Amino acid sequence: MKLTVSVSGDLVLRDQLALLRLDGAQRRRYHRLLGKEVARLSRARIKRQQDLNGQPWPGRKNGRRKMMRKIMRPKHLRIDASSEAVTVTWRSRLMGQIARRQQEGIPERMTAKRAERIHGRPDYQADATPAQAKALIQSGFRVYAGKTKGGKVKTRRVSQRWIRENMTLGQAGLVLRLIGDQPSKQSWDIPLPARSFLGLTPDERASVGQEILTKMTDNAQRRRG
Repeated sequence: MKLTVSVSGDLVLRDQLALLRLDGAQRRRYHRLLGKEVARLSRARIKRQQDLNGQPWPGRKNGRRKMMRKIMRPKHLRIDASSEAVTVTWRSRLMGQIARRQQEGIPERMTAKRAERIHGRPDYQADATPAQAKALIQSGFRVYAGKTKGGKVKTRRVSQRWIRENMTLGQAGLVLRLIGDQPSKQSWDIPLPARSFLGLTPDERASVGQEILTKMTDNAQRRRG
């Protein structure tokens, strides 16, 4: 399901009555202008990297680049206005799904095949990674160190550096699976924090709707005058 927001505007009673006095075409125009304001304010939040409460978004793990800079471009959006309300969503189903995951913090499902398509096939002959070395040490990993005079097997602890220099990525991964008695994962969830951006705050719903209605009524009076 893609992200969609429906807005009608929160107007005081006087402005509600003024809106009702407009004909159907004028009310559709009012709601279309309201939808454009939703898009404009949402783009401003993305530029500031802030949510609907004015709080900074959780940053990327790597701390690089601003997020979702292109997702609210007008060419990607669809604004459907009626005489009762307006709906702001995306033309592309995929882009709408991405927006919803960001807005609501929905984890992304990753599979081994998809990860391989994105990142390429791992080089299992490459050196073990620092993360693998750390995990092996924490798991109590030891290596063969000969036998005692009585014939018993001796083992010894090794450093993370030794693991990185003497084990391959494939070997370290296999040992970790054996130690943890876990099969190789074929799918997993990537956590995603919520980063709301689409919609209007309660204050915006009241002020934006009132401003649009005032401009429309003023323009109508000037045309009549």
